[in-house]
Amino acid sequence: MTAATRVDPTIGTTDEVAYFGAAPRMYGAVHLPAGGPRAGLVLCPSVYGELVNIYRIEVIQSRHLAAQGIAVQRFHYRGDGNSEGGIDLLTLDGLVRDAGDARRALVERTGVDKVGFLGAGMGALVATTAAELVPGAPLVLWHPQLHGSDFFRAEQMVDKTDADGYLNLLGFTLHRNLLQSLIGRNLIDVLETPRPVLIVQMTGGEEPGDDLVAIAAAWRTRGADVTVAAIGGNSKWWDAAENWHSHETRGRTQRTLDATSDWLAAHL
Repeated sequence: MTAATRVDPTIGTTDEVAYFGAAPRMYGAVHLPAGGPRAGLVLCPSVYGELVNIYRIEVIQSRHLAAQGIAVQRFHYRGDGNSEGGIDLLTLDGLVRDAGDARRALVERTGVDKVGFLGAGMGALVATTAAELVPGAPLVLWHPQLHGSDFFRAEQMVDKTDADGYLNLLGFTLHRNLLQSLIGRNLIDVLETPRPVLIVQMTGGEEPGDDLVAIAAAWRTRGADVTVAAIGGNSKWWDAAENWHSHETRGRTQRTLDATSDWLAAHL
């Protein structure tokens, strides 16, 4: 399929948008440097409302990295966002397979040898699981979901689904398959092999929270080189307060971009 393209007139990077993969196809956007990329990154999004909330900063980060020579593959999981397929396809294992398909698409499009993963929110659980299938792949986690069952309170919600497995929650239609797949899936247990890891804490104080410190310590015992960056801030990074302003002008967004880009420059 022919991709729709956008070329940034200032930095010369190119955004290509197209469907890819076997049916049901996935929506994808690849961000390409002006010259040949030296490495690649697969950006694993969240789902439902969190996908929408984090979307803009993911786009900004992707274009920022492309300007630095790193090709970035964004995508939507099958059954979510703009991708094809029903929501019954959404399970954690399915999301991980889709992330693997996105990595293969990026390698085929660019020819890069080294590819890392970035996951935001619940996408952090996906990115970590997908990275485990690629020995040594660098991993970046933004404000990670620590426990799968906490997402939509899966354990409580699964019993509220109807006879066909569906549940309407705050305007979103969920399926039992996703809720069941998240129960008992904890981030701290996923990473088992050595690799460089950056965890970005995007809310709270200037010191990492106890949960992230515990995860970093556990992963270091398994050979991972873990850095935890506390960006700070007392609200969610998408919060629309009275003094709301766009991500492009938010100090916290810029600190996140800088921390992520500097770390990836050293590890990709």
